[in-house]
Amino acid sequence: FRGALDVDAFIAAWRDVFAEEPALRACFSRVGSEAYQVIQPVAEPGFRLEDWRQYPDSEHEARFNRLMDGDRKQGFDLEEAPLQRFALLRVSRDRWRFLWSNDHLLLDGWSLPIVLRAVFANYSSRFTGTMLPAKPTPPGLADYAEWLQHQNRNASMSFWSSRVAGFSHPTPLPFDRKPGASRVAAGGSRSYSLVLSEESTARLEAFARNQRITQATLAQGTWALLLSIFSGEEDVVFGTTLSGRPPEIPGSENMVGMFINTLPFRAQIQRQQTV
Repeated sequence: FRGALDVDAFIAAWRDVFAEEPALRACFSRVGSEAYQVIQPVAEPGFRLEDWRQYPDSEHEARFNRLMDGDRKQGFDLEEAPLQRFALLRVSRDRWRFLWSNDHLLLDGWSLPIVLRAVFANYSSRFTGTMLPAKPTPPGLADYAEWLQHQNRNASMSFWSSRVAGFSHPTPLPFDRKPGASRVAAGGSRSYSLVLSEESTARLEAFARNQRITQATLAQGTWALLLSIFSGEEDVVFGTTLSGRPPEIPGSENMVGMFINTLPFRAQIQRQQTV
């Protein structure tokens, strides 16, 4: 953040949103083999406040990276709300670094800007002393749970059974295979990052636009081809994540919580087909 941040108003704005959004006060409890989402009536956002102005600017990035690494390793106790942590670090007279950590069980990616917009609206209201305009209350977790309870599970089972009919085992990657069973030597896995140039990005965007497909479809098609090549199979299945916000619930695009759903994506690759 840049500017004259009112720390008390900022923390209070988060408290306001915690009170408004049940998902932010959730934790999880296990009874026997069943896990339950429990919404606590009150949960206090815990802030770690530090003044880093004593350190040279050249050290701030490394310190922040160490802070994030340590925070990731700390994890969360799923039975204790809130499953979130906040760190606000003052790095100069008018600059601040902010770290918000939360367990992915609480929120999906779609929820993050909804929460942040609410925080900054509440902060602006407190900072300027003005009232927030009235707004309609979006549906909440209880509405979503009720909608889920009324879904026809048999129909869903029938639909997905037909979509994956004839598929009996997971699509193997080379290092999933037994020694000697793969043309590719098993070597475990590693992460690899590639930053595309503006030119390459523009070409990909133009290709997708000309084919009238989305970037996601292009990525999924590429992955299907790679899986087919490396597994040696022409029928592959992998998971794809969807937002899971049902259009049957008016205002579901404004819900805060974990609604994503991972569904099987099946691709039958014909070798003679062109990209």
